[in-house]
Amino acid sequence: MILGVNKMLWLGTNKGLYAYDPVSNKAENIDLVVGVRNNLFTRGASKDANGFLYFGTRNGFYRFHPNKLLAKEKTQPLFTDLKIDGVSYRESKKRKLLDNDISSTSEIELNYNENTFSIEYKNLNYDTEDVAFYETSMTKSGENENWILTYDTSRSWDNLSEGTYTFKVRNRNTSKISELKVVISPPWWRNELAYGIYVIFFILGIYFLVNITTQKAVKEQKKAQEEKFDKLRFKFFLNIAHEIRTPLTLIKGGVERLKEGNAVNKEYTKELGRIYANTERLSRLVNEVLDLKKIERTAIALNLKPLNLKWFLESIIEIFNIRENQVNILLKTPKEPVWITTDKQLLESIVYNLISNAIKYSNKDAEIVISLFTPNDDQISIQVKDNGIGIKKEEQQLVFERLYQSSEHLKTGTGLGLAIVKQYVKLLKGTIDLESELNKGSVFTVTFPYKKQHLELSNTEDQTTISRKKTSPTLLIVDDEAELRTFIKEIFEQEYTILEAENGEEGLKLAKKHLPSLIISDMMMPVMNGIEFCNKIRQDISISHIPIIFLTAKTGDEAEIEGLSSGADAFFNKPFNQNVLKSQVHALIENRKKLIKKYDYSINEKVSVLASNTVDKDFLERFEIILEKKHEHSDLSIEELASEMAVSVSSFYGKIKSITGSSPVEFVRTYRLKKAAQLLKTTTLNVTEISEKCGFGTQKYFSNSFKKHFGITPLEYRKND
Repeated sequence: MILGVNKMLWLGTNKGLYAYDPVSNKAENIDLVVGVRNNLFTRGASKDANGFLYFGTRNGFYRFHPNKLLAKEKTQPLFTDLKIDGVSYRESKKRKLLDNDISSTSEIELNYNENTFSIEYKNLNYDTEDVAFYETSMTKSGENENWILTYDTSRSWDNLSEGTYTFKVRNRNTSKISELKVVISPPWWRNELAYGIYVIFFILGIYFLVNITTQKAVKEQKKAQEEKFDKLRFKFFLNIAHEIRTPLTLIKGGVERLKEGNAVNKEYTKELGRIYANTERLSRLVNEVLDLKKIERTAIALNLKPLNLKWFLESIIEIFNIRENQVNILLKTPKEPVWITTDKQLLESIVYNLISNAIKYSNKDAEIVISLFTPNDDQISIQVKDNGIGIKKEEQQLVFERLYQSSEHLKTGTGLGLAIVKQYVKLLKGTIDLESELNKGSVFTVTFPYKKQHLELSNTEDQTTISRKKTSPTLLIVDDEAELRTFIKEIFEQEYTILEAENGEEGLKLAKKHLPSLIISDMMMPVMNGIEFCNKIRQDISISHIPIIFLTAKTGDEAEIEGLSSGADAFFNKPFNQNVLKSQVHALIENRKKLIKKYDYSINEKVSVLASNTVDKDFLERFEIILEKKHEHSDLSIEELASEMAVSVSSFYGKIKSITGSSPVEFVRTYRLKKAAQLLKTTTLNVTEISEKCGFGTQKYFSNSFKKHFGITPLEYRKND
């Protein structure tokens, strides 16, 4: 310890050199580092005449003048360099970082990608043999200072985040501080301008969202109003349709009376026919409207049953062949039967509408292709392809809307057929697709869920065993004794297809489903006996024509009378002679064939001659009346005939086929040919006039059909007595 100038007391300690001011009672630590010497002082200290102080250490001594040392400690460091990624700002080629030297700069601005840098600093009066201690602090705006003691003359930072910083440096234990403000700019997407743009876009987004939501609400409200108005219009349309039916009925009835009476001049007959045909057309259009109403307002209960699609399509195309002189209908199906569980009546309506549309919008002699195929393992498709006028692309989805008509189809149609198709397809859990091109045609494809089925002719639901022969007549054996059913089956199985049921209730189901050629039934059975079974057969118009043979263990005339009175065609007591039974079955079937042949070629024979009971007679008489009125119309369809008879198309088809042995198409053609033969014999009309009067589209088609049926041409037939 030694007294220096200004009455400062200098103390050498084992923790460094201290200058003590007795007046202020403050001590200041003076850090010195000289060569290999250190700040661990010994007791030795002295002073010379010039005021220099000497302090000894274990490795040497310090010599300094107090005034000079205190003056040096009061100076502040100077910033000497700024390096970005190790490159001095003076040597940077990327951009000019500072306008002035860093020693005279109070603030530097760095980009967000210049955030790895270092700052250098130094004392101006630094004694080369001494090393001073510094304290530094880099503080971000808003944070507390954190001073770091070091004797390095530079500080470095890596990837410093954007913001405003203050770098401070000072010599230890002095109040003189050098400051440098460092501003690191954020990236362009996080600067104030970007945030301003974000705010603008956010406001615009809110605006457009509100605007779109408002427009959507307005559109939905408008759509709801339009739908409400559309329902009102449709309701009005339905009411008008109901009102139209009454005057149509009166017009139709009046025309019928005029045609049948003698008061009208024959030259007006053709005009009356045209009026009648158009009245019929109006009636069909009204019925279409009412059918659509029924679909939309009534929950339709599906009647799902297995259906052979291949046979189904073949039968429908056969019906449409009544127009064979107008279009060429082709069918493409797999070789094997394709079974699907569906509602036959709904599917029938779908296919009829699609084929009718194809015919309607195709030219004469056009080709319509009906295809059945499986696009994949779990789907089945029915496709109707025509080469007609086609539909515009923008209108293709609209054609399924009710009352919609394509601009290309304004001449015909009501816009209801495809709406009905779409509704029925939806009910059957299917889809309908349309591909079309103007003047090249349209392709409608209906696709349904499909699970491949191998249906043998045994049905657990009906408890039957069926042996199928495609071309042979079908016999239904109804008896509660399985052994007897097997015995009868063995008698007939070589010539007939056999169905079996163990009681009348099951037999009735089979009869309706398969329309057998003949039924052999026991009289005494559980659930439903033979008498009740026969009565129900005779009361059901769809199966009343089927001949029935009774087998019974009852004896005596009373049992036979009871059986025949219920509508049976023959009666056998058990035990019976199998040869006699076989002959009776053969006779009933062959007599039916002979009767049909007699009707076909006797031009004056009535249709009712084919009836074997009063129910069938009434049915055929009504059918003959309708044919008499409509056979002149070349566009007569099976759908129209079925509608007039108040039965479904499928029921009508099966009934006519069973009674007459011909499809409805063939039977109508035969009826027309017989009418033509009558006119050839009783009038002087030429062949062309007779062709038109009997509903044949062309004279050529009439002549070919006549020769095919009667074996000679119309002129040759007229000449024969």
